[in-house]
Amino acid sequence: MSLPQKLCDAKSWVKIGLIRVSVLNSLQVELKAKLNGKKFLVILDDVWIENYHDWTILRAPSEAGAPGSGIVITTRNQGVSSMMGTIPAFHLQVLSDDVCLSIFTQHALGEKEFSAHPNLADIGVDIVKRCKGLRLVAKTFGGLLRIKMDRDEWEDVLNSKIWDISPEKSGIVPALMLSYHHLPSY
Repeated sequence: MSLPQKLCDAKSWVKIGLIRVSVLNSLQVELKAKLNGKKFLVILDDVWIENYHDWTILRAPSEAGAPGSGIVITTRNQGVSSMMGTIPAFHLQVLSDDVCLSIFTQHALGEKEFSAHPNLADIGVDIVKRCKGLRLVAKTFGGLLRIKMDRDEWEDVLNSKIWDISPEKSGIVPALMLSYHHLPSY
């Protein structure tokens, strides 16, 4: 079994709560040996782990790497960013309405504008306003509506009550919850 496969297996065990310390330790030893003296870049996307102890354990093998090696994390959680504490966080700004609209229409219509579907333009603009400049949300809704060219279906998405549920109550960004709600049932 390759090292990435072993790491994925270890992650699965941790995820379901069956922490196998000896397996994790052997993986760290193997990873440290493979990284020893080598320059590397690891990118961890959409990180939510705030436990400092877990991060120290995860980061330990990387300390064997050559100077210039690094770990880049992306997160929407300021607590994760602060805990890492190595360099100041780089905060991405939300997209402008025009850029967000362009992404939405590209995914919804396969075009950068509503010229072929003028009957959907006003609803599309209103949906994009509810995306609040978030690229993932614009892309998700564009993809959701790509197969739906009926104005009523677009209005159903725009007027859904799911937009009004706070992420704190549901644990899910309302726009993505709405996307989930519209998944086919097959």
